[in-house]
Amino acid sequence: MINTRKDAHIWSETYEHTMNDIFVIQDDIAQSVADALQITLGVGELGRAPGMTRDIAAYDAYLAGRSLWLQSGRENTSQAIERLEQAIALDPDFAIGWNALANAYSLAVVNIPERGEEFVAKREAALSRIVELIPETDLALRIAATLSGDLLEVERLYKKALALAPANYETNYGYWRFLNHMGRATEAIDYIQHCVRMEPLSSRAYLVLGITYELIGNNDAAAMAMKKARGLSTQPALYNANLLVLALEENNRALIDEYVALVVNTELLGNINRSETRDINRVMHSLLDSPEEAGAELRLFLTDPAYNNFFNRSYIAQWASYFGEFELALQACRESIGSDQNYIWIIWRPIYKEMRQLPGFKNLVRDLEMVDYWRTSGKWGDFCRPVGEDDFECD
Repeated sequence: MINTRKDAHIWSETYEHTMNDIFVIQDDIAQSVADALQITLGVGELGRAPGMTRDIAAYDAYLAGRSLWLQSGRENTSQAIERLEQAIALDPDFAIGWNALANAYSLAVVNIPERGEEFVAKREAALSRIVELIPETDLALRIAATLSGDLLEVERLYKKALALAPANYETNYGYWRFLNHMGRATEAIDYIQHCVRMEPLSSRAYLVLGITYELIGNNDAAAMAMKKARGLSTQPALYNANLLVLALEENNRALIDEYVALVVNTELLGNINRSETRDINRVMHSLLDSPEEAGAELRLFLTDPAYNNFFNRSYIAQWASYFGEFELALQACRESIGSDQNYIWIIWRPIYKEMRQLPGFKNLVRDLEMVDYWRTSGKWGDFCRPVGEDDFECD
């Protein structure tokens, strides 16, 4: 075992066995390594942390599921859910396993959108189970934050959880998401960078780092992080889709051509745009020089039941904004985040800058209770600011 930061050797052992029973050998080595972690390295006994399991099989399923979840992608997400459901079936009181399963359900809302409503309901049930099992822990506080409808209380709970466990990946990730939702992307950078340091092989962490750079207008850093995320995943569709947004924001025709081709020639999330419905990216790409015709086509997509999910509503919104159909973009954004409020942050993408000038956008952020939060907390963030006592404006 090597400390990679110091390039220092920590622990090693040599094992000699005859190949009579490979499973006995495997168990022997695994137990030896576990003992070394506990005694030599002081990691501690399995099950000591609140919400952890003492069931080795449950823990093994949890580790496999969490690894698949970090890789993202449709197939990885589906397999992650399968393994994590196996973990909590083996130990129903495994709160940390329930938490990983809730995270996988959240990712499935995007990666398997045709089952989005089912996964939202399952996620809420999993989160409630965790609060029952281990109240007053940093994990339960973080979950209580996600379940609270009071934005001031959400922030208070996240800060309390961070005070208890400042190095926890999920708490840092959750507070990153809250800050991005509230339009405070500049503050959010530190928290997602911390996540990347803790999980340097996580495509998910690099993707959201890229998104945060995008929100603050640093598209070069955003592209680098998104490409790093894509390189860590075996399923590139999600990352190419986000790189396409950057190309649209910059109106870079060469990159638009490149990323549209990549998106339409890889398996899309949910496989929604195949079979009996047209591919929106292919259609929009063919109409780059015909904005009026593109607007008419986008209205047809908006009424297509196959596009009534978060991911495809997002496609409609970004293409509508690119073609100057800002009211249409606003409608698609509202419907997109209405299906899952884990993705409110999309409204702060630079591609929606003109959309944010619409009166209807003010109604949207009021409906999301952001304005009351901004005024009460005084934390208006990067994009909006008060105008007098009763009004505000956004960039």
